[in-house]
Amino acid sequence: MRNEAGSDRGGATTGARLIVFGDIHGDLDTLARSLAERGLVRYDGDLESLVVPIRKRLSESFSPELEALVVEQPVRTRLVLIGDLVDRFPYGYHVLQFLSKVRWERFDIELIRILGNHDLMNFMFFANPFEVHQLMSEAGRPKEEIMQYIGSMGLADSLHSFYDLHHEELLALQEQFYREGEISFREGSLTRSWTYPVDLEWLGDTPHLRLAPARRQGRPEIDPVFRADDLAAYATGLLDRCGRDLFDEPPTLPTTLNALVQFVFDLLGELMERAGERNWWRVFLRDSGHWFGYSPEINGFNAFVTEFPEGTYQLVPIDWRLVSLVWRKHYGPAFRQTRVLHVQGDTLFLHGGLSPLAMLDPLFFGALYSPTSDTFRDISALSQVSLDAFVDRTNRLAGQVMENALNDYSFARMAGVELLDQMGSWRGSSEGLPEFGGPLWSDFEFLKAHLEAAHQVRLKQLYEEFARATGLKRVVCGHTVFISWTDPGLRYQKIDAMEPLGLEYICVDNGCSRAYRWHEPVPTGIEFDEAGNILLDRLAPGDATADFGEGTHGDRPPGTGEGDETPSPGEDERDADASGERPAMDEVAGAGREEDGGQGGDIVPVSATGERPEPSPSGTRGDGRDRSDEPAASPEPKRDASSGRASDR
Repeated sequence: MRNEAGSDRGGATTGARLIVFGDIHGDLDTLARSLAERGLVRYDGDLESLVVPIRKRLSESFSPELEALVVEQPVRTRLVLIGDLVDRFPYGYHVLQFLSKVRWERFDIELIRILGNHDLMNFMFFANPFEVHQLMSEAGRPKEEIMQYIGSMGLADSLHSFYDLHHEELLALQEQFYREGEISFREGSLTRSWTYPVDLEWLGDTPHLRLAPARRQGRPEIDPVFRADDLAAYATGLLDRCGRDLFDEPPTLPTTLNALVQFVFDLLGELMERAGERNWWRVFLRDSGHWFGYSPEINGFNAFVTEFPEGTYQLVPIDWRLVSLVWRKHYGPAFRQTRVLHVQGDTLFLHGGLSPLAMLDPLFFGALYSPTSDTFRDISALSQVSLDAFVDRTNRLAGQVMENALNDYSFARMAGVELLDQMGSWRGSSEGLPEFGGPLWSDFEFLKAHLEAAHQVRLKQLYEEFARATGLKRVVCGHTVFISWTDPGLRYQKIDAMEPLGLEYICVDNGCSRAYRWHEPVPTGIEFDEAGNILLDRLAPGDATADFGEGTHGDRPPGTGEGDETPSPGEDERDADASGERPAMDEVAGAGREEDGGQGGDIVPVSATGERPEPSPSGTRGDGRDRSDEPAASPEPKRDASSGRASDR
């Protein structure tokens, strides 16, 4: 491999390979191809060779089929995933499953996962979807607006992945819960139980819905339209069982599936609340304000529509607490192993980057800062203190915070996870709070613009003093997407203004995922040699490297690929899936209000089989850098970095 000239920093990675991957964002195929490019796995582009074993081994600790693809390394290899493994493309939880179902250490590969802002939002949404808005409570914005922002960050794509893997388990648990009125589960050495305060057994055997006659000759799986009298009968029966006194005025009966789902969620939510049970059938109450890029599928996700062979459908409301329970069971262990920071020799890895907040915040490195002298203490002059110790302390605190959240089944509070989020520009802008995000949200371009400004003398001093005091020589981050259309293979960018300050500052988020390059995905990853130089060339063909073309699975989301273990029914084989179920999240996204015909302006046109329309490349700016992590339109005008505010990714 060819080395990058001019970077002589020996000793940082002696005796081992060090590889860093940028943000994967739910693209399992790109992850596998990038691993193959570095000679870590054998992969020929057939995504089903990964997806089928993942589905098969969901309840097992490892997958022999996946491990058979891994290449044993001749030298110790450290693989750092810089964060944001989920969202934006619908294989996020397949990615987490793939990483957790391989015992990497058996192949002399040390897997190091860094927490990204999308990972944290997924963690909090699934651990406690009802209080996730508290992550950004400092913004001074309404709960509904915060949830819209979170929903705009690609969370719906993660829901697609989660549904594809776990819908059968969720249905089985929910049917048991309705039937018995109680469900028990073990958490460590403790047995926990949930009960329904009223009898809901009948919800497991609700009337079936039929397609409207006009739709029987078309493709109902693409755009299902149900008989209005069936929808009204379903709602009337629900109202009779729950009690009409739940409403001050007689409600309008729904005439669309979207309106029926909202009707069900509102009615059951009110019923639970009156019985003293905070059940949260809906994640949040909608507001008629901004819808900047928000994907309302998070509202309709927990309404599962099951299709039966005779062509009828059954709506089953899923308790959000059960969604959280299944998520904790399968993904709690992976998040327990995730770090916020990683240090290797004189190189620091963190998702967003080393912001001024991270340098001054006691949760991270602030204990080194002396306010009396306005400088950092020299860590080499302190006894029994090291940069490693500070990083370890931060990771232990972060781990305990996440552990507390995973063990909290009250769904009443955030359990401290918002401490890890710090403050990003979007949240802080309305109230004048800090403009630099913490380690999860710090913006590479924003920092670059400020360091290049002649008047930012104190900011430059902070980085120079910090590097000198800690002995840090390099920072590697992701989070800020860059795409070069003239050089599609560009793997990293640097902040040149950092070099005179004693720091090499590198961003590796090259927008590799199909979330950003829908038809032109590229591999991610850079490698450092033993002297700390960046290796620019890929491995030679034959070293387990897959050609980075389109795989057999193409761009199809879960459940729609050719050769899926449980294929989605086509026009002539709608009963091919033995379970017969289809999620309502696609056709009932947003659960529109009845007064506007159930549309509410928030329906996402996605097929009932899970097929999603191809996105347009509208998320790119004129300079070729991707902005699809931003809302389509923010509550206040965006300004560029030179005006003092960064854009979130």
